[in-house]
Amino acid sequence: MRLLLDLWRNRIVLWELALYDFKHEYLGTWFGILWAFANPILTAVILWFVFSHGLRGGGDSQGYFLWLTAGLFPWQFLANSLRGGTLAIVNHSFLVRKLAFRVEFLPFVKIISASLLHLPFALALVLIALFQATSSFLLIQMIYYWFAGAVLCLAITRGTAAITVFVKDFAGAVEVILQLAFLGTPIFWRPQLLPQSVQDLLFLNPLYYIVSGYRSTVVEGQAFWQNPIETFFFWGLTLGFLLAGGFVFRKLRPIFADHI
Repeated sequence: MRLLLDLWRNRIVLWELALYDFKHEYLGTWFGILWAFANPILTAVILWFVFSHGLRGGGDSQGYFLWLTAGLFPWQFLANSLRGGTLAIVNHSFLVRKLAFRVEFLPFVKIISASLLHLPFALALVLIALFQATSSFLLIQMIYYWFAGAVLCLAITRGTAAITVFVKDFAGAVEVILQLAFLGTPIFWRPQLLPQSVQDLLFLNPLYYIVSGYRSTVVEGQAFWQNPIETFFFWGLTLGFLLAGGFVFRKLRPIFADHI
């Protein structure tokens, strides 16, 4: 609670750092910030074409595209947050020696930066869902799923960012885990293809809770309180990550400067 309160007190500084980080990442390229939006769109179109027209041979391609993007866009937000948050301290090493700055804020700066990219795609999903007459009240819960995803990423990256300071290869391990998670999380394939016993285990993956939450909101119009077991399990697991990540960070923080 103290961490969340400190984040709110320093919201202006965090916002300015996130804006700088977002602009700096695409500074110097010909198309600049357009690359940030082109990549998710191209990925969605390619996956839609391959799995809708290539492997599935047609069918309800329009419905499949909405189903695909409703899972792909939140996944990209989660992946960008986890990837950037893991490298946040290493990439901002000049701030480590500044006593007035709390280094543990850096992963959250990356989450805000990823949220800036995620916002237009989330709004696009909202407009599509409204066009399909999905309940506008339920669409508000997309904010809840974004918040849940942000807290989960903050909980994980507090620990991974601290470890990466000492083990640079750990960022590569996180990248491999994200690649495996992308294949293992039902983003472009339907979980109904699996046996029921395996489907019941999917809620153990906290990333799937966010992805399926966006999808159930936009496509099915389902409220998150209709899945109480998955919701309680997700927040319990996230709390565990927060405690573990905070413990790792507090133990390693005093010797960051010696290894940067």
